[in-house]
Amino acid sequence: MNFITFKKNSFLINVHINAGTNSNKIIGIHNNKIKINVAAPAIQQKANNLLRNFLSLEFKIPKSNIIIEKGKLGKYKQLKIIKINQIPLIIKRLIKQSSISSLIITKIL
Repeated sequence: MNFITFKKNSFLINVHINAGTNSNKIIGIHNNKIKINVAAPAIQQKANNLLRNFLSLEFKIPKSNIIIEKGKLGKYKQLKIIKINQIPLIIKRLIKQSSISSLIITKIL
């Protein structure tokens, strides 16, 4: 599976979360997952909540449009992102650099 998949008007994104860092940032690709730094620690869902908040700002969608489908307690997660208004520039660059078809971007927007 690719790090990002288009399914029924949504994205499935596989991510590797690095919790407890100094800032929130999309780093790049790591083991076929999008590596994301989040400043919150990985306790009591703090990192998950901050991840959803961060991505909602990046994608310009409500936090409720980001669902953690797999990996709620681990650093490897699968996110479902629905009703996307924009794809962050860094994600567009990662898609272009990978073997994933650029049609994904045009299907969403």
